[in-house]
Amino acid sequence: MKYLKLHLVWGGGVLMALAFWAGSGLAQTRYELRIKDVTYLQVHKNWLQIPKSADLRLQWEVLVRRRVDGQEQMLAARPEELDLTYQVYVYQGDTDSEPLIREVQATGHTDFTRLEVGQKFIFKIRAYSPNSMLVAESAPVIAVVGKGEEGEFRELAGKTWRYYLHPGRWQLMTVGKADIYDKSTRLGKAAFIFLSISTFLSLGIMIFYSTRTLYLGNIFPFKRSKRDIIWSFTLSCDNAYEKRLTTKFKFILKAWETIATNSRKVADRAAKNVPSGLSSTEKMASVDVACMEYWTHDGDRAISTIEDIIAFPDESRINGRKNVDDMLAELVIKIEDSFQDLISKNGEASQNGSSIGDMQTLIDEIYEPVINDNKLGARLRKWILRKGVFDMRKGLKPFPTSKIIQSGLEIHRMNGYRWLKPSEEVKRAFEDRASIEIEHLRRKSRIEWFWNYAALAPLVGLFGTVTGITYAFQQLTQNDVAPNFVSTIQHLSNGIFEALWTTIFGLANGIIFLLVYYYFKHKLDWIYAKWEEIYINITEKL
Repeated sequence: MKYLKLHLVWGGGVLMALAFWAGSGLAQTRYELRIKDVTYLQVHKNWLQIPKSADLRLQWEVLVRRRVDGQEQMLAARPEELDLTYQVYVYQGDTDSEPLIREVQATGHTDFTRLEVGQKFIFKIRAYSPNSMLVAESAPVIAVVGKGEEGEFRELAGKTWRYYLHPGRWQLMTVGKADIYDKSTRLGKAAFIFLSISTFLSLGIMIFYSTRTLYLGNIFPFKRSKRDIIWSFTLSCDNAYEKRLTTKFKFILKAWETIATNSRKVADRAAKNVPSGLSSTEKMASVDVACMEYWTHDGDRAISTIEDIIAFPDESRINGRKNVDDMLAELVIKIEDSFQDLISKNGEASQNGSSIGDMQTLIDEIYEPVINDNKLGARLRKWILRKGVFDMRKGLKPFPTSKIIQSGLEIHRMNGYRWLKPSEEVKRAFEDRASIEIEHLRRKSRIEWFWNYAALAPLVGLFGTVTGITYAFQQLTQNDVAPNFVSTIQHLSNGIFEALWTTIFGLANGIIFLLVYYYFKHKLDWIYAKWEEIYINITEKL
């Protein structure tokens, strides 16, 4: 027993000495552990190119603090060269949750796969010596999957056009909220996709249909120059009409008013010169004879001249017997014979002051379609601005305004010899044709789309809001952990914040395209009012 006690005392002393030696050695060597970086290895997307999960790599470094010759030195060491065991703790959401613990040795990194986008993870590392003593612990690092230094996946840095041009994401990208789409529910994503695609279609309809169809140069014969086109976008409709209307079209309107005025003067003069002894029927017959003589000698030829100006240089009127230059020469002679008071020569005003321009300007504008028909600029202008409305080889005939005037001219020619009859018939022809043309413009411009979309977009936005809020409360009901005030508020605020963005975009789209609808509707109303003004100015003189 005596020897056993001695052996135990000796063994205890040896153990104490070894412990002291080991403790003094550890005191001389200390470790610091730092998380170096969290990088993305791969981003996993669904068939809509939406990031759903990602593979992350957690990297760390170890600093060894040693005392050499009485001085402390901090040296960087490669983790894989140290005889340490690393335990990686991963908390999802906050540190109160149950951590995932992974143990690795002889390495400076570890990988995690399929971490869900939008989830917050907290990483912490502990280092243990071979005798299982804790020698170092890192500070926690928080990482939200899907957000890096620039607020997005680094892997997507070179592919931003694919990310942002997604059908449901490009509108949110305009206000810097593209990541809201990634966090939305499926129904919320459907609402964003609907709003974005509908907005894209609306912009296409506005550019390629409404704007081009209701461009005033497609309705009225306007001058073609860069300055005049700028005027059409900066001036009001009335100012653009006054400044850009061609001399040729002004001449047509003035010429028709002249025909109506002359016909009325002939009727008034004949009524005053009727002998008093005639009966009422005989007086009416005498006036009709005077109107018939005027119409046979001058009126019908004058109407034919206006129709030729509208149609020039329509090749269907050549019939293989005349070329364009011969037609123009014949037309100029007819203009001079029928309307010599409306034009001036060499820029001099006519005697009665009713001139609207000189003959050379009128001839140049009549001949303009012939010389510009094959020019590249004219063809581009036709495609960009006119959308097939205007065929230069058909003169003014394709313009809706010209069609209305031509319908009135035809009725006037048929009834012009009858006193007091043309006014009612021409007005009816004007109104019927104007109603047809304005309805054709309405359908072709597709402006009703903007009204329908402006009414539907806020409802879709409200639908996305309701589904988002429902999802936020559903997350709370499925939470088995004891309720936490901070986490509860965070769940609700995040869900409601994301859901309200659908309403914001629904209302924004509705307001914008409702304004677009009223803009084009105002333009249609102005066009119809201008047509009414034109035919009232003519019919009141009949």
